[in-house]
Amino acid sequence: MAPTAALNDETLRQAKQNFQAMDKNGDGQLSFDEFREGLGMLGMNPKFCTMLFNAFDKSGDGFIDTREFVASMAVMMHPDNTEQQIALAFDAYDLNKDGKLDRDELRQVIDAIFSTMATMGVVPDRRNPQTAEERADQLFALLDEAGKGFVTAEDYLNLARARPGVIK
Repeated sequence: MAPTAALNDETLRQAKQNFQAMDKNGDGQLSFDEFREGLGMLGMNPKFCTMLFNAFDKSGDGFIDTREFVASMAVMMHPDNTEQQIALAFDAYDLNKDGKLDRDELRQVIDAIFSTMATMGVVPDRRNPQTAEERADQLFALLDEAGKGFVTAEDYLNLARARPGVIK
């Protein structure tokens, strides 16, 4: 994935510097452990960290190279580029990398997010208490309006455009 959201020179320099600091063995790529440690995620849900790692690892080779890191950071650092951020999130959530989300994948994602939030001391909406499974099922129903049994990146993007608060 090429960074279509342009980074200014200083931000690009900082992203590369961050990559180098995370690359503990200096081999030009980040292992899962280097990534996790570098982002300070040692206390976070391992599934959530794995999702982020896999979203950055576009080649699927089990490592994040400088290009993959900078491209993903470019997307994350440009909140105005909703479509690319949604694509990055969908990639993270597509656990088996088949281009579709099924109900079980979405449940795993929401469970990992809830667990990470709990670790961070963030409490889900008290006005609408739901389990992770209930929240995932509700979101899946909104995403899979056609009843296909799966959700595509396009379905995810369409809901994000129509109801951005739901996806957040």
